[in-house]
Amino acid sequence: MSRILVALAAITIAVFFQVEAASYPRVAARLPTLISYFMIGLALIAIAQQVVAWRRLPEDANRFAIEFPEWDRILSGAIFIALTTSYAWAITTIGYLIATPAFLLSTLLIFRATNLWIILLTSAGVTFAIWVIFVNFLRLPIPLLPGA
Repeated sequence: MSRILVALAAITIAVFFQVEAASYPRVAARLPTLISYFMIGLALIAIAQQVVAWRRLPEDANRFAIEFPEWDRILSGAIFIALTTSYAWAITTIGYLIATPAFLLSTLLIFRATNLWIILLTSAGVTFAIWVIFVNFLRLPIPLLPGA
């Protein structure tokens, strides 16, 4: 049941993306709309997988049981949500070019995703790629530096 709840939350977020993108310029709305369609598709696949898994359960099994993860996973999720929230705030305060690498570095280091060199390259590469897409191609007004 918890997988279906997560999938429904993803669909809700995707619909929010579409509603927000409706007010963007036509070209700028393409990426959030595409991402929302992709999210909805993946969420529907997750729901279908859960329904198939339920059908394979024995008749007497509790199909609606919610399995709680270990507490360290819940703590990791809470830390990630806090980092993401602070990143959204930091973009408007210190600018994209400082907030994005700081967010990526801190997140990847805290969760020990890989070794330091790959974390540094990933942070620089993702920051550059998103800057190229949103600033150069889509021409969105993103605050790049503090006070911009």
